[in-house]
Amino acid sequence: MEFTVPKFIEHESKVIWFLSFRQFLILAAAGLICLAAFYKTPFWLFLIISTFVGGGAVFITFFKIHGRPPLVILKDFLLFMISPKVYMWKRKITPVRIVAKTTPPVSSEEIFPPHYQQYPQQKKIKKSKLRSLSIKVETTK
Repeated sequence: MEFTVPKFIEHESKVIWFLSFRQFLILAAAGLICLAAFYKTPFWLFLIISTFVGGGAVFITFFKIHGRPPLVILKDFLLFMISPKVYMWKRKITPVRIVAKTTPPVSSEEIFPPHYQQYPQQKKIKKSKLRSLSIKVETTK
């Protein structure tokens, strides 16, 4: 029995509850930053910091943009901005030179050589007798 196997499956194994190891580390780091902010800053500043850090961690952990995690998109963006750009499609424009080319006149013998008439004519293909043959086979014993 044949089974179709899907290709390009991207699946991270779940380590802690419904979280993969990478997701757990991102949320744990955000939790530690929020915990440090709770003890080191005033309460109003803690609320602002925890809102941004927690929201950013949840966004990075659970959302995908066009099927790709935001960290991968950010990494690709930074690599694109840092890497040198080489534009290959910019080429120098050179003027076009027009050269007149003369061709010798062609004789009729070059187009239709004398030995062309020596070839036999092709036979016309007649209608197939397959249908009448199949009727004979089916009706006779």
